[in-house]
Formats: sequence, C-alpha cells, structure tokens
Amino acid sequence: MLVACAWSAAAVAAEDWGQSGHLLRQTLDERTALVLTGVNTPLVLYKEQPQLAVNAREYVQVAPLEINRRGELRYYLWMGIWSTIDRGPTTDVERRFQHVYLFVDEEPMELEVASWALDDHGTGLHFYSRQVTTAVDAYYAVTADQVRRIGAAREVYLVSGADPEGRYHAWQWDASALTAFADYAQDRELR
Repeated sequence: MLVACAWSAAAVAAEDWGQSGHLLRQTLDERTALVLTGVNTPLVLYKEQPQLAVNAREYVQVAPLEINRRGELRYYLWMGIWSTIDRGPTTDVERRFQHVYLFVDEEPMELEVASWALDDHGTGLHFYSRQVTTAVDAYYAVTADQVRRIGAAREVYLVSGADPEGRYHAWQWDASALTAFADYAQDRELR
C-alpha cells in the first residue's frame, strides 16, 4: 500500500513537470518508499591544478536533490568531487569540502556538509553517478529558496573553506536543468 501511494505521488509529480521531463528525473526506492528527484545534467565546476601536473584539474559536479519521505520534503545540494590526479585517501577531500562557499551571482552561500553518503538518509543508493571510482560524494542541506537562487543565477562558483584562494569555475554554464529543478521546487512549495 505504501509503495503504491509513493508511486502515485511520483506519477503526479512527473505529470507536473511537463516540458522539464528531459531535464529532471525521479527514482522511487521501494525498500524505504523514498522518492528522490534531481536533474539529469549536473553543473560541472573545475579548478586548474598546474602545480601537480600540466593538465591536472579538480572537478566538482553540483546538483540539487529532493528527498520526499511521505510528503516531508528535504533538499540537498550534491557535490561529486574528483580529480584527474589520484591523490590517494579521501580524507583530504572530506577535510577540504566539510565547509564550502557557493557564490551565486557574487553572493556567498555558506554550506556545511550534512552527509558523505545517501546511506545516512536510509536509501542505500546513489542518485547521481560518479565520474570516477575515486570520486567523493558530499550532501549539503539547503532550502528550496536556496535551490531557486542557484537555478536563477547567471554565474556560480565554489570556494572550499580550507582553500579560500582556489575557485572552482563553471566548465560550461548551462543552467537549464537547475532552473527546471528550481521551478519544480517552487511549485512544490506553493501546494
């Protein structure tokens, strides 16, 4: 019964997307009856690392995620962090990305990691794909309003709290998926 209700909720939400269907996707975890909603194309940020190698870069994929537990909505900003250089253990990444600033049209959005895995939220699945096996997932709790600000932005860049001099810039700025998610989140708030 619970799974059937969750499927119904997912179907209704999918109908509401209309033109955004190719930009957004939704997954039902049948074990926990959680409905996860996110974008098909995360924003990719990068930082050159010439001191490590000629073409060394560190990448951060950024995408919103909604977790719907029977109508209780929680929003997260997922960051998939990886590098073209294998630095070994992930503890350095976790230290550097525990606290970050996402600048949205030059306005800082201070974020503290809420979780390093979706397992902490009872799902046991990966919503977003890792580009490499050494990538680290980080989840930052955000509000629907913060998601809307990101979706409406003309420019976004990231600074990790441990490296305030190093900026992660947009690889290619295409905010269409983020904007579609922001519209989706706004429609959910208005209901």
